[in-house]
Amino acid sequence: AREKLLNVLRNNAIKKKVGTEVEIASLSSYLAVENDQEVFEESVWSGFFRSTVSGIITEEKYTDEVVPSNSGLQVSMILDAFVVPVEGDRDPSFYLDANLKSNMLKNGDELNISLTSSKDSYVYIINLMSDNNAMLIYPNKYMENNFINANTELTIPNESLRNKIRLRVGLLPDQSFSSESIYVVCTKDKVPLLHNFPKVGTDLKIISNSSQSFFELQKWLAKIPLNRRVEKALIYYISK
Repeated sequence: AREKLLNVLRNNAIKKKVGTEVEIASLSSYLAVENDQEVFEESVWSGFFRSTVSGIITEEKYTDEVVPSNSGLQVSMILDAFVVPVEGDRDPSFYLDANLKSNMLKNGDELNISLTSSKDSYVYIINLMSDNNAMLIYPNKYMENNFINANTELTIPNESLRNKIRLRVGLLPDQSFSSESIYVVCTKDKVPLLHNFPKVGTDLKIISNSSQSFFELQKWLAKIPLNRRVEKALIYYISK
């Protein structure tokens, strides 16, 4: 409850600073209800999506109090946040078409992604997992060159590399169903990666949304001006 409330307050802080609704609709149709705040709050990654296209919290501190109530316990919280707006205006000629071969998967199935950019681009793909962790899946050890030409389809994993790398989805031991996101970012310029960003094919480390690395990831994305990038979130579901 404390973490959920903190995410709500972070979203509200960014909205107050930026002053307008962010264009979540361009990221994912699943999240694309512009005036329905409940849709944003229900998404584990809603604050992440919002921050990368509107504003990033660079400093924060909060106090909270838990008191008994008629229904159990009640949490109250005060958040002080410093929000830096994302710079730039969208380039309408820069757009992205990204799709999953299937978004309804069984435990152990392979994940296949295809995408096309309207401009020459550098591609970065992040897996946002159901346990609130994140990992860079492209570029990776086997697909290091992340430049693509305009209007040229990129498939991940590449068919020629299927004997080296496959992206398989999985459930946690106590799960029978979950949803996760693939976050695709195309940039006009090559962007240096975070030095501690875990990649597929190099290690099994991940970035937790409660860690400093997670906030560094948000800052990394938010520092790319909107006119120099385009992004899309693809939601998929895993069942037994």
